[in-house]
Amino acid sequence: MNDYLSLLNPEQQSTVTYIDGPVLILAGAGTGKTRTITSRIAHIIRNGHAYSDEILAVTFTNKAANEMVLRLTGTNIPWLGTFHAIAAKTLRLHAEIVGLNPNFTIIGVDDQLQVIKNIINEINPDYLSEKCKTIMNIIQQWKEKCLLPSEVYQERLKFLNSVDFGDLLLYNIQLFNQKAEVLS
Repeated sequence: MNDYLSLLNPEQQSTVTYIDGPVLILAGAGTGKTRTITSRIAHIIRNGHAYSDEILAVTFTNKAANEMVLRLTGTNIPWLGTFHAIAAKTLRLHAEIVGLNPNFTIIGVDDQLQVIKNIINEINPDYLSEKCKTIMNIIQQWKEKCLLPSEVYQERLKFLNSVDFGDLLLYNIQLFNQKAEVLS
């Protein structure tokens, strides 16, 4: 990435070399957004405007994150990744603040369904035969115990030391609200 500016058009070069604040890059697919962003990161680091561990580079897709890592070969950016990857890393560093262990498991949809089925099955092993009525009754039983269905689910995930993808973001919001210094 020694010649990063020569690969860019004048507008991209202007974006890369602008250092007086954040920039917003809006462009269609295949127009060089990722190249511009990675070039800007390289420019900021190489010109001493920030250290690599002071940069937060968040993408929506694993593909974009992997592409950025490849383009920044030789530069370790510890805070480069997707929203969920950054959220997971942050949460692992501060898990105890939100009542988790740092080695929590991130579960997908299939595991989420299994957790919910297990909770329901503990209350009524024959739930499949009368699914809707059973679910309604289970929810009513929880309410009679002053429990919200979401609390039962969240408590089970904590017991399993697991989080789902929604939790990755929600726990980070909770973390930032409780310990603002984590953001610095």
